[in-house]
Amino acid sequence: MSLADAPAAPAYDQGQLDQMAKAMATMQAQIKAMQAELAAVRAKNAALEAQQETGHKTESAKEAKNKPDATKPSQTDQSLIQTVADAVAKKNKAPIKVGGAVRFNYTLEQFNQNSRNTVGDLNFDTFRLNLDGQIDNVILSAEWRYYDYMQVIHHAWVGYKFTPNWLVRAGVVKVPFGNLPFNSNSYYFSSLFYAGFEDNYQLGLSTTYDLGNWRFDAAFLKNPQPNGFGTSSYSENVVGFDNGLDPSNPNYQRTDAKPINTVVGRAEYTWKARENLTLKPGLSLMRGSLYGQNQREGDYHAYAAHLVADWQRWNLKLEYADYDYALNNSLGKRLVYGAYAYNSYGPTSAKAITAGVAYALPVSWGPISKLNFYNDFSRIYAKNDGIDPTWMNVSGVSVEAGPVFAYFDFVQGKNQPFVGGNLAPAGGTGNAPLNRLFNINLGYYF
Repeated sequence: MSLADAPAAPAYDQGQLDQMAKAMATMQAQIKAMQAELAAVRAKNAALEAQQETGHKTESAKEAKNKPDATKPSQTDQSLIQTVADAVAKKNKAPIKVGGAVRFNYTLEQFNQNSRNTVGDLNFDTFRLNLDGQIDNVILSAEWRYYDYMQVIHHAWVGYKFTPNWLVRAGVVKVPFGNLPFNSNSYYFSSLFYAGFEDNYQLGLSTTYDLGNWRFDAAFLKNPQPNGFGTSSYSENVVGFDNGLDPSNPNYQRTDAKPINTVVGRAEYTWKARENLTLKPGLSLMRGSLYGQNQREGDYHAYAAHLVADWQRWNLKLEYADYDYALNNSLGKRLVYGAYAYNSYGPTSAKAITAGVAYALPVSWGPISKLNFYNDFSRIYAKNDGIDPTWMNVSGVSVEAGPVFAYFDFVQGKNQPFVGGNLAPAGGTGNAPLNRLFNINLGYYF
């Protein structure tokens, strides 16, 4: 990512600007009054001079040329006027831009009898507000989202450009892990999103540095975004672990915990292999701790090898990931995740593969300008304690029409949290059903 630099400019607060504007208005009024008085005096003098000797009537052309013109402001006045005008113009450019979106969702779930009986459900999805801008080298980016069941901060950070290629951010920042900005094309992301390894945001510091064809990202993440202990958050983050039994079982046990002090490093190289072929191979590493009730509950690490390839209108995303949570409590068989006002479950260790392919087709069909056809596949396997594998496949198309953007997705999955159930508990039989859903997400972006 190329980080453009912005030249520094004199900074005035609003009070200073108001005072300077008032001073200029007073100065200009005084100049006009003086000009009027001077014109009157000159007219009177001209009448008197007409009665005097011819030698005293006029001045030489040279003297007249060298005399200052009292009808114009001085060079100092013009400089001050221009300074005030430039400062006011800079303030009036509104460097912080406000945007957002309103989105609606239609879903038909094959595994839900009520959904089949009503031929799907149409629901309000999201109302969001975005703030983005830059003043000198300081950058702001924030997004607030409202759902009918929760309100969340998607991200909120302040950044500073130390050089045109070096940006540092602080706040609720994106975790720089895997393919960026996303490892998928659909509305539902890949299965790694539900394990906390795609489009995840936490509180801390992050930095991006571009060096030729290389891009380096690093982050120190103190803890999850707001409400990280609960379920009202955008990102899927670990909120605890349990013994792998159904929560309704009287022997069920759960311990609350959250990730803390996570360190992430990522490197990516952009290789122009051919005229129409660009490859971006990369590697990501992550390491952190889990903290529970006044004690550390364990450590975790993850790594990923990833690749993005662009050839003409085609895009390919590949990723392999491996993660492991080493818990101090021997009863910990399964992780508990919290997001979107619900809990889901996942293994303490696993491997994952994802593959997404997309084809972008520019069109001119009334307001429709682009179609993006895609298929995203993901599988989480080799889980601890024989927990059943998870897989999901999303086939769909996204449509761009001016400010309107829509996803049309057909989803199939096994042991995928939102596709007919949750991840199978420890000792799963492997007989989880294949579930399907069809979804349309329609949004107006401003």
